[in-house]
Amino acid sequence: MLILVPLVVFITTLLLGLELSEADQLLSGTALLVGALLTAFSQVASWRERLLARERKVEAVHIRALNEAAAHILVSVLLSGFSAALLIVLANLDSDVVLAHAPLLWLVRVLSALSAACFSYLALTLVIVVNLLWDAYQGAGSQPDAAPTSKTPDLSSPRKSA
Repeated sequence: MLILVPLVVFITTLLLGLELSEADQLLSGTALLVGALLTAFSQVASWRERLLARERKVEAVHIRALNEAAAHILVSVLLSGFSAALLIVLANLDSDVVLAHAPLLWLVRVLSALSAACFSYLALTLVIVVNLLWDAYQGAGSQPDAAPTSKTPDLSSPRKSA
């Protein structure tokens, strides 16, 4: 499903002949999305380190969810960079020149369809990442932090002498 929806969006956009002629707002949105994704990745890495410090077996499910979320975030960052490059090309094409040449018009339609497919993939991964983060957050927040483990003896209790 993660690939099927962008594929349908790509084909539909291409068949309808939609063109992203004014891509400046989308480019700004892509830049904001990359910043938010990188912030989310640092948060996921922090939660993961906190869960690893607990050293409990029950935390493996939450760590797996955070690892999966981190992978989706990093793929989305790369895809956002790719779609930003597509949008830069689309924003710099002169509409008068594009309309005069059929191959350029076809190129604009393909780049527009690719951009739309990238954004649909990013929207789907955003939903997946939010779900994974919520699951990990609920699981991590429901259990208190473990007491630090140390090898030093507890001197607060009286010692029985033999």
